[in-house]
Amino acid sequence: MQASLGRANNRPMPTDSERTAALADLSDDPYPIYRRLREQGGCAYFEEMDRYVIPRFKDVYELDNNPAVSAREGSSLMFRAMGLTMRRLDGAANRRLRASCQSVLRGKAFTSTWLDRFRSAADELLDELHPRGHADLVAEFAAPFAARAAKLLIGIDDVDDRDVAAASQAFMDGVANHEDDPRVWARCEWANCLVDDAVSRWRGRAEPGTVLRSMVDAGLTTDEIRANAKLFVGGSINEPRDLITSTVWALLRNPVQADLARSNRALLSAAVEEALRWISPIGMVPRSMRQDGVIAGVRLTAGTPLWVLVASANRDERRWENPDTFDLRRASQGHVAFGHGPHVCLGAFMARRTIGATVLPAIFERLEALDLAGGAEPQPRGWVLRGLEALEVTWSTV
Repeated sequence: MQASLGRANNRPMPTDSERTAALADLSDDPYPIYRRLREQGGCAYFEEMDRYVIPRFKDVYELDNNPAVSAREGSSLMFRAMGLTMRRLDGAANRRLRASCQSVLRGKAFTSTWLDRFRSAADELLDELHPRGHADLVAEFAAPFAARAAKLLIGIDDVDDRDVAAASQAFMDGVANHEDDPRVWARCEWANCLVDDAVSRWRGRAEPGTVLRSMVDAGLTTDEIRANAKLFVGGSINEPRDLITSTVWALLRNPVQADLARSNRALLSAAVEEALRWISPIGMVPRSMRQDGVIAGVRLTAGTPLWVLVASANRDERRWENPDTFDLRRASQGHVAFGHGPHVCLGAFMARRTIGATVLPAIFERLEALDLAGGAEPQPRGWVLRGLEALEVTWSTV
């Protein structure tokens, strides 16, 4: 099959109503659509969106090592939202920007500098919540914790936690703004000004061990620092927030799983891996064809845009038995929630150590008899980014 810029067999363009309906279905429950696309093949044509997509695990896993595929896009929503970041660069340019800050996000450097501070931030928030016996864990714990941790890690300490969280959401809404909502772009403009101003204030005095200090010491330009600081503002808040709450929800909705985790806290790290597979916080990443090439048997022309369906790959029945079921006993570390290859997520080590070994143990230790509150079942939303909008929980205050 030959493709030209995402078109297939000269099919008519989808109408606005078809695109709107498809986007709504993806946001509500993308998994039936993903199953249909996986049945089509490893490189499937998503007719309602006029886009080639990569829905199967094997092909997603191999994609970024294919020399015909590029992380650059002809019309990148990420570029419009926050500027040219390492996520949209290939080869040496990508490696240079990654090298500027990866040392502070891995191994002993990260563990010795940040884990105790992050545990203290979690404990402070849990101390405030504990006497109440109930909370929305998204708005009242996970979001403020992620915002506080992110601004410390980046090195912009004087920005209000709520502003950091709002800027992160603005950037992530921009990255997912396939409907071109002007209100989203207006919020992105505000977020850009907030981070640019913070970088200007802190770039000469950021602490050693922070991302900002590391990028400055590596000699990045002002524009490179600003754009990649925004990338960290976006990724260091939305993804940890959604991973914390998705993992807690997945455990609590199944009493057997919850009891396993309570009786063996070491299983909390396994629960994080399974949550990353089951509800991938980053559900889709864009790519494009750098040159003519073949993906999963489909010949595509240079310039063809691709959607890499990470959330679909992580529920591929070719790799996992009963993939729609959350099971912390499953060996899930082969998932692609953090990507694979030259664009693997820089925050993977940080997320695992912070959430699996620090935050979740704090939650289950401090909030005894933690359980879901009565009422409507929480519903994840989104497909480019997916997570819970609210998670009402209760616990014993005795």
